[in-house]
Amino acid sequence: MIATRNHETLPGLDRLRLYGQVLDLSGSDLVFPINALSVEDWDRCAGWPVLLSNAAAAPVGDPDDTRLTHFLADCCLADLTEAQVCALVLGEHEWPSWLMERLPPLAHPSTQAYRRVLAALPGAVEKRLLSCFADPAQQGLFSSTLAQALTRKPVHLKAVILQLLARGQGGQAVSLFCKVGGWFLYYRLGHAAFQELLSMLEAACDEHSEELIISRAFVVIKAGDIGWALQFLARHFGPDMRDVLKVLSSESALSLRVRLFRITVLIYEDVAPTDRLLNALFDIGRDLPLNAPEQRGSFYNAMLEFFLRLRRYEEADGMAEKAMAAYRQADYPILCFYIALHQSVLSLLTSDFNRMVQFLRLAADMLQNSGFDSPGDRRLMDLVNACMAYENGAPEALLAFLDHDLSGLMEGELWPSLADIAIYYGSHALSVHMSTRAGLRFLERWSVYQPLNRQFRLSLEVRKAQILQNGNGWGDAVRLLTPLSAGFNRVWIESAEDALARLSARNEITLAMTWLRQIAYERPSFLHLDRKLEMILSNPHLLVRQEIAATIWLAFVCRHTQQNSKARNLLRQVFELCASHGGLTALAEEWLFLDHLLQDKRMAEFVMAATPARAILRRLDKGRQSSLAAARTQLTQQELKILMMLAEGASNKLIARNCGIAEPTVKFHLKNVYRKLGCTRRHEAIATARALGWVR
Repeated sequence: MIATRNHETLPGLDRLRLYGQVLDLSGSDLVFPINALSVEDWDRCAGWPVLLSNAAAAPVGDPDDTRLTHFLADCCLADLTEAQVCALVLGEHEWPSWLMERLPPLAHPSTQAYRRVLAALPGAVEKRLLSCFADPAQQGLFSSTLAQALTRKPVHLKAVILQLLARGQGGQAVSLFCKVGGWFLYYRLGHAAFQELLSMLEAACDEHSEELIISRAFVVIKAGDIGWALQFLARHFGPDMRDVLKVLSSESALSLRVRLFRITVLIYEDVAPTDRLLNALFDIGRDLPLNAPEQRGSFYNAMLEFFLRLRRYEEADGMAEKAMAAYRQADYPILCFYIALHQSVLSLLTSDFNRMVQFLRLAADMLQNSGFDSPGDRRLMDLVNACMAYENGAPEALLAFLDHDLSGLMEGELWPSLADIAIYYGSHALSVHMSTRAGLRFLERWSVYQPLNRQFRLSLEVRKAQILQNGNGWGDAVRLLTPLSAGFNRVWIESAEDALARLSARNEITLAMTWLRQIAYERPSFLHLDRKLEMILSNPHLLVRQEIAATIWLAFVCRHTQQNSKARNLLRQVFELCASHGGLTALAEEWLFLDHLLQDKRMAEFVMAATPARAILRRLDKGRQSSLAAARTQLTQQELKILMMLAEGASNKLIARNCGIAEPTVKFHLKNVYRKLGCTRRHEAIATARALGWVR
């Protein structure tokens, strides 16, 4: 009697089989039928004789069932082919027939035997994988297909690498780490598990490989310290790592993987991409390996962020689609989440809120399927959701986020396009629903937590000036804006026309518009101001909210220059634009101008004739404007403006210059203000106005 396994052959066996002298038995022929055992024994073994003996009973106090795990690995899984090992690693929804022949209890899920085998199977698979990667003689037998399977379902991967390290086989462990994706493994394991694994690999190696260096820098970036990561990369790969153009140059001695990673780092730096940089990026994009979809996806992801900064939204959308396709091909749900979140940010910037809802749902699904908990990523999605709710007139979610999650947001991973959104919506919400001072304190906090490069500093200072303007601090806003420079100043703005339509950099446009806003409020009759606003409106790089704002200023200027018909039409355009694209926050931001326009009864009736205007105005929170409404019942527009400047500490001479009137006229208006407030001195008038809530 000769017994052989399926893969074994004996000379002459086929001849005997032809003569009918061989008995072939399958796995099912070697198990007990259910009616041959008692109910207790069947539950114990599910017909598999090996589990029926007393020696095979589940050991007391050994929850891991170590003996069964070793038996499965050494006797049942030892001769698996590569395809079969891959099938076990990927964890198919239904057990394959070949596995149920080897492990009969898997066909009977209701038994104790099934539960024992199921609990011992992962350890057995890990032991089998360890033999594949630990034994140099077997490593060549298993191609990259098995490594690819491990990257898609890394439940066993970390355990195998740790066992290799425990056996002193650090070289094999690092080799396997690189083979299964290297730093991209972060997106399979999550932050804590990846950092633990990386620390053990670094401790086991005297000289760190290129992949370990990249991985350590990436962990630091994910913790929010971009500066330290760049310093670390420069120490290991040379000082040229700080110069992106040198890294991307075809003459660079750095490997393609290091150069591609440097592009990923660029996502987190607040750098305005130049044409030269974009050309260098596209040049390296042609060298992307076709068999590495995760690397192609990361390249497209970086290009998406750069086009967002340049406000080239159609190109950004195209890059997002390419990145999503690549990440889906590579089966990285968390990276798909980042792209969906980017697309929701893109929709928020373009005020396409219906599309934004779709992408946020997709982002939530992808985050759910990531396989690990990621509080930082969930915080990013909460921020975008809160901003969308704020646009719909519901500030509670954003205010709660700013109260509970702001510190975590600042200290963690945050790319510049998301930082811009957080700064804009956060400062607006706090200044409107709390105070101007709260909005300014919020902006000051960003100076502490984020890198103070020139671009970011300028953005913060301009936003502070806008918050001061919103709080009627026009004089303070001027003092803050005057030293800022983006290639021009107020004098240039007052003389420029056609050049306003050609501004392209994000900070240039923001600073120019902030100056135009200041001039429109202080001197609406300024020569050719309407033409300047029309030129900025023709600029193709404006956001929808900026287009809404500039149109409101133009209507304000037209009303002051007796172009009432044009002002009415412009205001109607604003509400039509808001009805089609959204932009409730933009309207609230420009309430000082908008409310002044709506004080004109004929203009208000003309605008209210359009149904969208009524619906939109009902959604606006008028709580902050209630005190101003009370002030307007007592003071004229000019008196109120002078009172606000007075509260900022402006002298009569400065008030006269900013309002375009003579000093005696200023004194005349001040006497009227004192009389209406029941005061005789400046400080008494300021104190009374603040007590009434007329000024801040």
